[in-house]
Amino acid sequence: VLPDSNAELTPSSPSRQGSRNSSGGPRRHKVWVHVYDIDSVTANLNWAVLRSSGIGVFHAGVEVLGDEWFFRFGPNNDSGVMWMEPRSHQVHIYSESVCVGESELSEEDIREVIADLMERWPSNLYHPITRNCVDFAEEFVKALRCPEPFPAYVRGVLDVAKSPVVLPVADYAWDWVKWWNSPYDQGTAC
Repeated sequence: VLPDSNAELTPSSPSRQGSRNSSGGPRRHKVWVHVYDIDSVTANLNWAVLRSSGIGVFHAGVEVLGDEWFFRFGPNNDSGVMWMEPRSHQVHIYSESVCVGESELSEEDIREVIADLMERWPSNLYHPITRNCVDFAEEFVKALRCPEPFPAYVRGVLDVAKSPVVLPVADYAWDWVKWWNSPYDQGTAC
């Protein structure tokens, strides 16, 4: 039911999208970083060895407004930004959640941030070291103006892998994986 166009909009009016809390101040939206182990092998490695060193191999998503958002690889320039029910990734193993505080942005502003990220994060620009789900999650948390920093341990191995020794090997391996998984094009066959 739409409100009468002549009716006065009050802070609690449904058409205000909950922009104010019960005390009349701006409504804040809690933000969570959900951390996942890549698989059971990395889960054991993370907890047995890497985590005690302040690093690990993780997937990350950001929950705000009741949905969890993450970035994934794809073969074309469609958006790589996807949403799902919080803590329910179908591939990775949920590990823990880290609250990074409450966003000062309105619901409308948060939705604009999401739309902007969807445009700027096409799936074919995914890279496992330099532009991945963790980079996306960290940028999303910053864009939401959360008071707490992104959990540094989630970046762990990614930062180590950016070394001049590891990154070229990762680039080569990633190019090979993309080639191997690309559809066969009969027009380019010998």
